[in-house]
Amino acid sequence: MFKKVILSLSASVCLLACSTKAGIAVHVSTEQAKTAINLIPAKGLSTVWEGSLSAYTVENGVFYAKQNSSFTDLLYSKKDYENFVLNFKFRFPLKDQKYGANSGIGIRTPRQGEVFFKATDYKRFQPAHASVEVQILEDRHKSYEKLGVMGKNGSFYQIQAPTNAVLKYDGQWNEETIIANGSKLKVILNGVVINEVDLLKAKAVKGYALGMHRTLGRIVICGHGPVVQFKDMSVVELPSSTKTATVAPAGFTTLFNGKDLTNWKGLLHRPYDRPHKRAGLSTDELKTLQAKADKSMKAHWTVNDKGELCFDGKKGGFSLATMKKYKNFEFHCSWKIEQDGDSGIYLRGLPQIQIWSPER
Repeated sequence: MFKKVILSLSASVCLLACSTKAGIAVHVSTEQAKTAINLIPAKGLSTVWEGSLSAYTVENGVFYAKQNSSFTDLLYSKKDYENFVLNFKFRFPLKDQKYGANSGIGIRTPRQGEVFFKATDYKRFQPAHASVEVQILEDRHKSYEKLGVMGKNGSFYQIQAPTNAVLKYDGQWNEETIIANGSKLKVILNGVVINEVDLLKAKAVKGYALGMHRTLGRIVICGHGPVVQFKDMSVVELPSSTKTATVAPAGFTTLFNGKDLTNWKGLLHRPYDRPHKRAGLSTDELKTLQAKADKSMKAHWTVNDKGELCFDGKKGGFSLATMKKYKNFEFHCSWKIEQDGDSGIYLRGLPQIQIWSPER
């Protein structure tokens, strides 16, 4: 079964963010700080957020989930973020509640209904399962007495526990900064680094953080019910960790220019997609079948506005092949795939390197 496949044929490199003032400017350069986006704008949350907007309210620059809100009431940033510095303040209520205050921040989370997880399982849309959640929790509350350390405030939920406890309670404001830069994540609470992780070296508890290696996605406010309040929230984007598809590393040839299907042709339809079958075709037969395959390629493969090569997911084996034949080579590409997707990369016609979603 084929689903949408998106390729960026390029090499990936890691970049370190530059740090150089209060709030978010402490963690980015002066020029980067000028690009900060206010995530609690005066014009309303709907200008930068989508999702369960009706479950949240804003008063005097402070926003919070309403009393009748639930775990399914998530706020998604309207845009995807790769690398960023997120800075905000939060507090728990002065008055003791039956259940402790609970919220969280999702990092690079898929938008509900987009990709990766089944729509019938609401838990799968929670950042704790679909990507990475930074826990915000009134963890001294008696309702969390039996909670494990990897669910405490400041944890990368069910990935790694925090190392310092500097959380303020009783209505006091906490200031938090979350830095996502490539595979490395950092949480700074009230001026103290309380958690750092390299996701390439981390391992989550089974069933959690299934999308922890996502490189792009939404920032999410995990409602988890009322009580936690937020203010002064802003985000600055950091440089991408991936070169654009039009730039090949030294010694490499760019196969995909990020604009069109130059360097590519349609792979002949079955059974002539296999080298030994094609070998028996005459010149005229090959020409006719190639024209048909090229027509299918143009119908099913497109380049989106992000410079990504996309397949529409239709059944029928509408594959691509390079115009040039290669003998010995090193091939680099970046790819992403939808739920239940099935694709692959053929080397010299055969064998195939399998690409498919974790759900299969």
